[in-house]
Amino acid sequence: MSVTDLANCQTSELSDLDKLIANQNPFDRSPVVRTHDVWEQKFPDVPSINGHISDAIFQGIDQIREGQRSVLGVTITAEKGLGKSHLISRLRRRFKEDGTAFFVYMSETDYSDLDRINSQSIRCSSNSLDTLARSQHFRS
Repeated sequence: MSVTDLANCQTSELSDLDKLIANQNPFDRSPVVRTHDVWEQKFPDVPSINGHISDAIFQGIDQIREGQRSVLGVTITAEKGLGKSHLISRLRRRFKEDGTAFFVYMSETDYSDLDRINSQSIRCSSNSLDTLARSQHFRS
């Protein structure tokens, strides 16, 4: 095989790879994440994206199970595009799989008025329970 043939082959393979990425890229979507996106399996799990954060959260939950702590609250904030929704989706998926933790999702609009944080927390918990119940109903 000549150098020209090898270069053409590599270019063709790269072109095919570019097409595959363009057609199958799970992250090629709107940068705006809606509440329902978190509850659906729209995000593939890439463990290297914020894995250290999810590991720390799962470790905290294990500590609760072992009686080393009684509560774990997590607030996730960051600039756009740094994997918050991906991380939240990973957490929700794991909680759903093992069934030993309850997932409550509150977007920034849910707690923008701190005078109403208690009522908003109750509403978000209720909405999370409702979403969980509907997803289990449809699986039955």
